[in-house]
Amino acid sequence: MVTTLARRAGAAVVDSLEELADVSELLLRHHVPPTGGTAMITGSGAICAITNDAAEALGLDLPALTPGIGRELAGALNFTDVTNPLDVGTQLINEPELLRMAAKRMVDDPEIGSILVSLPSSGPGHDAAWLAQVLDGVDGSTKPLIYALQSEEAPPQDFRRLSRERRVVYHNSPERALRALARLTEHGRSRAVGATRPTGGLVLPELVPGPQPEWVGKRVLAAAGVPVPDGGLATSVDEALEIAARIGYPVVAKAQAATLAHKSDVGGVLLDIRDEGALRAAWRRLHETIGAKRPGLTLDGVLVEQLSRPGVEMVIGARRDPRWGAVLLVGLGGVHVEVLNDVRLLAADLPQDAIAAEIERLKGARLLRGFRGTEPVDVEAVAAVAAAVGWLVRADPRITEIDVNPVVAYPQGNGALALDALVVTTEQEQ
Repeated sequence: MVTTLARRAGAAVVDSLEELADVSELLLRHHVPPTGGTAMITGSGAICAITNDAAEALGLDLPALTPGIGRELAGALNFTDVTNPLDVGTQLINEPELLRMAAKRMVDDPEIGSILVSLPSSGPGHDAAWLAQVLDGVDGSTKPLIYALQSEEAPPQDFRRLSRERRVVYHNSPERALRALARLTEHGRSRAVGATRPTGGLVLPELVPGPQPEWVGKRVLAAAGVPVPDGGLATSVDEALEIAARIGYPVVAKAQAATLAHKSDVGGVLLDIRDEGALRAAWRRLHETIGAKRPGLTLDGVLVEQLSRPGVEMVIGARRDPRWGAVLLVGLGGVHVEVLNDVRLLAADLPQDAIAAEIERLKGARLLRGFRGTEPVDVEAVAAVAAAVGWLVRADPRITEIDVNPVVAYPQGNGALALDALVVTTEQEQ
């Protein structure tokens, strides 16, 4: 939570003292951190492969070069195609000006926010000459540049002198350089994201301090525009039958009480009830089971809802800390959250498009894009639910926690549906 909110407040967050020094060095030279991805120039296919793996682990984008710029580079290098990372091969030994041309084209590419050049040390004269070509290519640019010499030895004196004169950040390790650029870019993107602000017009049901039963939690969600299944609270079997007749079979029946957080553990959830006779039988069975497993528990009633269609299960939550503020959680539901902890922790005031981008960074995001014949899911609808939950926890100071699990995501254009909801409130405003 602290890390998430510190980053949202504008702090550059790092994981080690080494990263602290590296990112600070970059920020001293480049006061406005980049939001675009990183481009890399190297002379080794192996370094390209290592860079791709390292960047993926770091969450650092290596954008494809803009088509026009890519074609220009391909023509100059006599390649059929060019990629990012860019391997200029051994041509630069005889044509060092290729470094200047490649750096210039990457500076011109609007998708590129920073540049990393990673080349082996070739000794006095050569290293400084190659650096000079790169510096000519980026002359006048504000995009951060790191030059990585692939050597454990100290750089040649002429290289050190030129790098000091031109205020170049250099490292011996391209992986260390990538970590620094990943943190710098993360900082830049965090600063660039706007914020949503709670607006008026939020009318919530009556809330008593403590955990709210699901039927109340869903009314809270619905007040913020979150889609929930059609249905209602029944306090008698006749009311249950009326609700089912209105919304249509099949339905589900869920026992409701503020102290019954895990309804299914005590037989309090019955699914796929297909007709009036089945609903009467379900009503009796539900009350008998609850009475046996939780004697003395008084139910608010039974929530009767439409049986939802299957989809991809997501989890969305929010929590307010009295000292630090509110954070938002989004992730894949089911086993992914319980076993793999595949979630993203976000500031609660992020706008919907920023939340959608974070959802795409989940480890299991491939499941959302269509996997083994399934259709891509409506990520924007899931992000809209998350944005509404973030709005709720900020708009009403009584709300301390919201847990919506699962949110079922349907194919693109078909929305998302909150199937369960837990809202926790406090008597005192925080």
